[in-house]
Amino acid sequence: MHNLLIVSYKIIYRINNKMLIAANYMLGLLTLAVALDVIMRYIFNSPIEGVKQFGEYTLVWFCFLSVGWVLIEKRHVAITYLGQTFFSKNKILERRFSVFLNLLGLCYTLPLLWLTGKTVWIEFLEKSVISGETGGFPTFLAYLCIPIGFLSLSIILILKIITSILGIELSVGASKRG
Repeated sequence: MHNLLIVSYKIIYRINNKMLIAANYMLGLLTLAVALDVIMRYIFNSPIEGVKQFGEYTLVWFCFLSVGWVLIEKRHVAITYLGQTFFSKNKILERRFSVFLNLLGLCYTLPLLWLTGKTVWIEFLEKSVISGETGGFPTFLAYLCIPIGFLSLSIILILKIITSILGIELSVGASKRG
């Protein structure tokens, strides 16, 4: 069981690391596109069409692709006061509190995973197109990152619940940081 958890955790870490790399490239593309648009708009008085729309969807992709990595690396905003104040001396209570918080997060992510996955699937079947400055592209591609992000979060939360119940500390990401 322990080896299965370690392998699962390493796989989800690698997947989220690749999604983070993709998000970093998107951020770089967005930065270049906006810088070029500013130059074209204010120096040559000829803005590039589609940069605003590209920026809007790139930011959504950027956020949802990197959210799993943030949770694995423990770089998210966390309420540590309750854990440190009430549960620091009692490991069993600390683990129970961790299970409770992760279950609470799972109660949030699973319905959103289902809802966003359903929406993307409907958009795919209807072949909807987002029209705008760029002419148009499939709607489901613009929103596909949202269920991917919620799926990643759900898997990570499930792994965190299992490891909290078993009292195992898996820190693949932290060990790579050095």
